[in-house]
Amino acid sequence: MKLTSTEKLILLKIENDIETFTSKSISELSKIYYASDASILRLVKKLNYKSLKEMQIEFGSKLKINNMLNKFKENFLIETNSSIDDTISSITALSLYSIFKTEETLDKRAIENFVNIILESKNISIFGIGNSKNSAAFLNNQLQRIGILSSLHDSVHGFLIQSEFLKNKNISIIISNTLKTKEIKFVLNFLKENNIPYLLITSNEETNKNSFIEYSKCTALYSINSKEKFSFPMISSFYSQIFIINIIFNRLIQKTENFKNNIEMGNKLTLKWNNS
Repeated sequence: MKLTSTEKLILLKIENDIETFTSKSISELSKIYYASDASILRLVKKLNYKSLKEMQIEFGSKLKINNMLNKFKENFLIETNSSIDDTISSITALSLYSIFKTEETLDKRAIENFVNIILESKNISIFGIGNSKNSAAFLNNQLQRIGILSSLHDSVHGFLIQSEFLKNKNISIIISNTLKTKEIKFVLNFLKENNIPYLLITSNEETNKNSFIEYSKCTALYSINSKEKFSFPMISSFYSQIFIINIIFNRLIQKTENFKNNIEMGNKLTLKWNNS
């Protein structure tokens, strides 16, 4: 996408005052930006929006999230004076932030590589503990829906037993927000020492010279809100993990005809069950 100098100037004005951009008509924006209607609409199309209204809605949503984050209180969970409105606003901000920020920083090549490695594997062993346990269970369930052989572990003992059977064409997927818990470090060290390949789904806060990430065949990184210190479970990390997993799952389906057929068959069986 190559913008002209005029288009770059318009975009800069938009980003500096999103509220004005989202509340004005095309004719009003033309006067404010000293640009023609056509110049504004060309920018809209170059940014891959179908219409000015669609672009205004998306920018407006991001503005709303930013406003919520600016008002976000780090200790909202333990503040006794918090109202129900404060709680709703905080949860909404953390949830939406995680998705928008993860999308913004997403390494698309890494995701495609992640998916291709899964497709090349015969068996998947998934490990998650603590807050990441639910995400690991979700991934395991999704893989099984399309016929991929996968097993879920939330105990080190169970995972180590399964790992003894991991040979060629098998891989582990480890989901962890920090890669710092005792269990995760033990499991990852075991995999490294025994030359067992693994994939990682983790926060991009942990990338600086991390030997576990360096050894990983592929790592899918997500964003978390650094202000979130007291939430339990971590709200932003949970939604980021699920967001990443859904992208991986959908890419798996799109790349393989058999997976599409498995989904259709599963939907038909579910419909038949519900109507019986």
